[in-house]
Amino acid sequence: MGEALDPFFGKLAYLDQERFLFVVQETPLFALSVIRSYSNRLRKIKDSI
Repeated sequence: MGEALDPFFGKLAYLDQERFLFVVQETPLFALSVIRSYSNRLRKIKDSI
């Protein structure tokens, strides 16, 4: 199961693994935005420690 943040609208969307993989295959930029989002979140957590 996975969750994704839409970088333009800031809405959360619930995606199961099958749907997530489909979206990633159809729209590679979506995958990059998810990775950037997680990277930014992890960086903020690291900086706050």
